[in-house]
Amino acid sequence: MKEGYDENIIRQIADMGHEIGYHYEKLSICRGNYVDSILNFKLSLEKFRTIYHVKTICMHGSPISIYDNKKIWKKYDYRDYGIIADPSFDIDYDEVFYITDVVKKWINTRAKAQRR
Repeated sequence: MKEGYDENIIRQIADMGHEIGYHYEKLSICRGNYVDSILNFKLSLEKFRTIYHVKTICMHGSPISIYDNKKIWKKYDYRDYGIIADPSFDIDYDEVFYITDVVKKWINTRAKAQRR
């Protein structure tokens, strides 16, 4: 978390009125150990919340890891930690135009050009 955790920057972003979500990859970091993963998630979330009250999370991809980070929620429920949404589970992508920068490429396989 040290690379992406700068309290001053987090406060500046929050002061501008932006929502800040927590990008997690605990199952990869803990090498598939669910107990360690959820404990690590909880501790990291608590640390983050000393600065900003995080309400949303999103799995961070770990392309070289054999672990799918969002599978932690097959065993646990993020709502138990005061989280209201994770877009991997709570957004209907048939209803939302979504573009991602996965692997440094802008991707939207369902996007269709619309002309007005």
